Amino acid sequence: MTNDLASRIIEHYLNRGHSKTLAGRYFCYHLIYFEEHHTAMGAIEREKEIKIGPVLKKKRS
Repeated sequence: MTNDLASRIIEHYLNRGHSKTLAGRYFCYHLIYFEEHHTAMGAIEREKEIKIGPVLKKKRS
């Protein structure tokens, strides 16, 4: 979650190759998807929904 998407993408890009960051370890600096929310709580709830999806799929298998 961020208030400044452009700066966050640059931050990920500059961390590429650094093993101390997730983005750096896995070279994650291409934006694939984003959503805008009016409140921070709304964004946090949506992020939780997105992250729990793969876990639920594994449990169902």
